Amino acid sequence: MKVKGIRDILSINSFVRRATPQTRAQVAAELARLEHEKQRLERELELRRQTEARLQLTQERIKFLVGVLEDLPGSSDKTPAAETQIAATESDERKTENWRGVTLEY
Repeated sequence: MKVKGIRDILSINSFVRRATPQTRAQVAAELARLEHEKQRLERELELRRQTEARLQLTQERIKFLVGVLEDLPGSSDKTPAAETQIAATESDERKTENWRGVTLEY
């Protein structure tokens, strides 16, 4: 509320009166709003728990696959991500071989 003058400033009594709901309908509306908020927060908490469980399963699967990868015959010290990065760098170098230099003067 924007204060326009001295009469718009709340006194202690008017502040206390406005802080408590005046009618049964106001109390019921606030109670319903709070119940919906509680349900929303409970759903959000459950989704977070499910996400944490999926994350844990994914981490376990990653550890398992890394172990399998290391145990395979002919596996190298390079990780698949490093091999991909090396291949991408080599292909970028091949692409730049056909470029011609251009001089730009300011």
